[in-house]
Amino acid sequence: HPYKNGPRLLHAFAGIAPVFPDVDLVVSGRGRSYGTLQRLAHRLDISARVRFTGTPSDAEIKGCFREALFFAFPSLVEGFGLPVLEAMASGCPVLTSNCSALKEVAEGAAELVDPTDTDAIAAGMTRLIERADLRRELVELGRKRASAMTWEQTARKMVTLYRQLAA
Repeated sequence: HPYKNGPRLLHAFAGIAPVFPDVDLVVSGRGRSYGTLQRLAHRLDISARVRFTGTPSDAEIKGCFREALFFAFPSLVEGFGLPVLEAMASGCPVLTSNCSALKEVAEGAAELVDPTDTDAIAAGMTRLIERADLRRELVELGRKRASAMTWEQTARKMVTLYRQLAA
């Protein structure tokens, strides 16, 4: 989907790919823009370094999070940002947007970047590639953040809110 910001992510990766020859980008999903992203990767001469997986199963997603150096999600807008929490809960460091619900969901537990700035996305990716200490810190903070945002806790907060509104 265009709001997922795939073109800027590919441009950012193209900018750093020569510096990090052992790092590849995995892109998953489906939709009209998927083919556009594949063509863009070809035009940017990074198609050999970008793996397009289609829509993975839940088990495959969890496996990707376990194996990934980090999860890049520089979406332009999200209603909530569940993929960010899923990555955090899986122990995967996260790079995401400093706007919309993503900033609130990530709250100090992710590398935040301006999703409209390709250079900022590339710089955030570079920090996460180069700094194992930052990745470890974000894994720890991410797990804590994800554990604070479970469905059970959300339901409790909603019940409390409804009781307050009814009173």
